[in-house]
Amino acid sequence: MSLRPFKFEVDNTGVNPNNLVPAEAHTLQGTGKRFVVTDHGPFYTGSLIVTDLATGQTLAPRTQYTAIQLEEEATLESGKEVCSIIIIDDTKVSNRVAVTYQAYGGWMSYSITAIKEMIEALDLDNRVIKWGDIVGKPDRYPPAPHAHPLSDIYGWHKLFPSLNAIRDAILTSDQAVFDAIRTQFAAEIARLEAKLNAGDAAATAHYNNFNNPHKVTIKQLDGLTAAEIYQLLTGYLPLHGTADNSMKLEGRSWLQLRAEIVSGIQNSELTNGLFNKANLGENWLASDQSRVLTATGWKNFKAHETTFGRTITELGGFTQAETNNLLAQRLPLHGTADNSALLQGNNVSQILAAAYNQVGTMGKRNLFVSSAAPDPGTGVVGDIWFKV
Repeated sequence: MSLRPFKFEVDNTGVNPNNLVPAEAHTLQGTGKRFVVTDHGPFYTGSLIVTDLATGQTLAPRTQYTAIQLEEEATLESGKEVCSIIIIDDTKVSNRVAVTYQAYGGWMSYSITAIKEMIEALDLDNRVIKWGDIVGKPDRYPPAPHAHPLSDIYGWHKLFPSLNAIRDAILTSDQAVFDAIRTQFAAEIARLEAKLNAGDAAATAHYNNFNNPHKVTIKQLDGLTAAEIYQLLTGYLPLHGTADNSMKLEGRSWLQLRAEIVSGIQNSELTNGLFNKANLGENWLASDQSRVLTATGWKNFKAHETTFGRTITELGGFTQAETNNLLAQRLPLHGTADNSALLQGNNVSQILAAAYNQVGTMGKRNLFVSSAAPDPGTGVVGDIWFKV
């Protein structure tokens, strides 16, 4: 029997039809986890198909079988996973399976069957040799440095799923998690924007609300109510009103007015006793005070309907400056009106005309103004004196 060194050329593509091994039959040994070593060496796991010959069922990878013994060099050369052993994990699978695979080829594709046949053809000594019967062996075997490919160590296949998961995590990163976080952020931002927009709308509506939403009073704005202003104005007269106790008439005191009357009627013909004390009255002659003016009365202020807003003006009140300006045009109720135009309802011209009319064409007499007592002590009968 001849031994073929290899049957397939090296295939780094994993799709060469010349390297396809169809339905290679294997008999499994044991009852636990069983394994299959393909006859033509390492294979591409991506093209591996394992079939249970008893049921015809195609086995599922990673649940019913697992490809192990990664061939590092072939995997690096091809860029695809290349393994050389198959573990049957499902104990329900029968002992007869068929394996279809794409062989990697080259020196790694020696036929296991041919090697077995060659060994069987050798004329070997089948006698049992015991270790203790070997002559000339050294007492000790000092270890020497020697490297082993990771693929030569059995059991690493259990780490492959975890390593693949790590690789996938590195390649894909946490994209799905990041996408979920971005989605949550987008939803939260949308929610906050909606609240901000609602707040803006509420603020705008509140800003445009002039119906006093905060129930602000004139007092809170440091202003005066209409009632307080009315009460304050009761102590004042209009600037051109009539002061009952004014000390001046159109800016002239009683003395100035009396001197003007005296000057106007001096040398007029007067009858005895016309302007004597009894007729004129002691108060008229002896007092510097003016006669009581006829009051004109007060005008009532009409109450304003207050519309509350954000300023004292919108609330229908007066500011301090407006109140001061209003009071500047008023006199205290008992103040002195310098420009009062009336005395007991008559102005200066009317008073002078009445005095002149009483004089008429009567004989003229001298008028004296003196502070002497009991009389000036000069003049003739009929003269008139005013006690100052």
